[in-house]
Amino acid sequence: MAELLDPYDRAQQADPYPLYRELRARDPLHRNEQRGFWALSRHADVAAAFLNPATYSSARGSFLDDDPARVGRTLGTNDPPRHE
Repeated sequence: MAELLDPYDRAQQADPYPLYRELRARDPLHRNEQRGFWALSRHADVAAAFLNPATYSSARGSFLDDDPARVGRTLGTNDPPRHE
């Protein structure tokens, strides 16, 4: 599937909701190869991912432009037991 989600696309930023609906319907686990990230778009999948740090680790960060100084210093970049 084409890379639907591009967080740097101004049109998507202005009105992301049609894209969110499309992702949930057609590609709930979306991979953007160009930017090197995965995106979950269904609430149940996101909730399950938060409870499974072995598979969905935050150790590499959670920002597309990860600053090494931020990784491990915010809740979103820590796995258990540091962030439970």
